[in-house]
Amino acid sequence: MRNILIISIIVLVILLLILVIFTLLSYIKLKNNKKKVISAFSDVKELLKTRFLLIPLMVEVIKENESGNAEVLKSVIDARNKFNVANTNKQGMEASNLLSEAINKFNLLYREDMKKKSEYNLLVEKLTNNEKELNNIKENYNKEVIKYNKLVNKFPSSIVAKIFKFKNEDVF
Repeated sequence: MRNILIISIIVLVILLLILVIFTLLSYIKLKNNKKKVISAFSDVKELLKTRFLLIPLMVEVIKENESGNAEVLKSVIDARNKFNVANTNKQGMEASNLLSEAINKFNLLYREDMKKKSEYNLLVEKLTNNEKELNNIKENYNKEVIKYNKLVNKFPSSIVAKIFKFKNEDVF
């Protein structure tokens, strides 16, 4: 009888130890994936800042050359300002998408008028390169978010995620 009690306690301790190890490993995996998402978003944010710094320069070049559709310039500036006051990743993503639309309209209207202006061409080239790099970085961010979200929602790590309040992240 005493042997059965000792064996039961040993089995119980081993099961608890396995549970603790599993929880710890799941937590570490969730935490590492969360860090990758944060890092990837940081890369996106840096490129967005670069893009937003180029916008005032382009506006100045346009103003100097008075080719003027004020509405398009205003939409570019407004989208840039929305990003600057964004408090959440989601708001930043929305502002980024608005700015992409405004930049496309801006380029359609002004590209022909400004082709001969070297300053404008240099800024367009920088902005175009920034957009290409931004799309690649967003793609990487989305991949990291998808991996992380799968881990947060996949059983049994979803239990650990709920306990430690890991939540799904938004994709671009």
